[in-house]
Amino acid sequence: MVNALFMNTQFALSRMPHYFRLKSLKVIRPKVEINFENQYYQVKTLNCVDELAEVMKLRFDVFFKEFSELPSLFSFFSYDIDMHDFLCDHLIVKDKENGKIVACYRLLLSGVSSKFYSEGEFELSDFLKTPGVKLELGRACVHKDYRSGVVISSLWKGLIEYARRSKAKYLFGCSSIPKKDLESLPFIMEDLERRDALVTDFEIGIRPKYRPTAALNLSYSTENLERPKNRPMNSLMNMYLLAGAKFSRQGAYDAEMECLDLMTILDISLLPASFERKFG
Repeated sequence: MVNALFMNTQFALSRMPHYFRLKSLKVIRPKVEINFENQYYQVKTLNCVDELAEVMKLRFDVFFKEFSELPSLFSFFSYDIDMHDFLCDHLIVKDKENGKIVACYRLLLSGVSSKFYSEGEFELSDFLKTPGVKLELGRACVHKDYRSGVVISSLWKGLIEYARRSKAKYLFGCSSIPKKDLESLPFIMEDLERRDALVTDFEIGIRPKYRPTAALNLSYSTENLERPKNRPMNSLMNMYLLAGAKFSRQGAYDAEMECLDLMTILDISLLPASFERKFG
């Protein structure tokens, strides 16, 4: 209990300056305006402080209360927030019936910032020096009651529209495998290799702080393992794979978020025609 309280206090204190900055905001102006609707949902880049606060609460509920094994005391501070949130655009999906934000993506353009969230975990200089606008995707999440094809499709239509308007050549970011699902890692990597979906064009390293320790007991071999009955790859990674993305061969372990991250890079010009027709 004492250790859990200490962890919770550290968590809250590390985010408190960003929380006060959020509360001091008056206006939010998206770098790229996205706003369209379908029968049930509105897809847009958020443009007010209340929407940004709601996004941060949704992310906290999904990342720290639903998918993490961290103590329930973490509900003491219910915002997932960091310094990158104030540089980024936030793509959201809203339920038109109740006005609730049910899905979100955090988007950061290379023309806006020269430093990216994923650089904290990965050495990306080889990739970042290549020509072309780069769009970092992060903090993707969907409310547990809305994980349907319609919501995911709406989010991706907004994402592709944002990439086009910003003239992005590459989408990149971290694809996360929760700690509780790491037993599926060997099969995920096997599937990626079989489908020629591992990064070969760029050198990608892992920062020392995020190199997995022996205590995690990670394995990349399927030898003597029984394939899980359920699909080993989560829906977001599967969407990236369908879009033609490539993944790093080694993962970075984020202890705070309790997940293994694979660097993911998608060259927009290589989107499959079927993906273009569905989401373009």
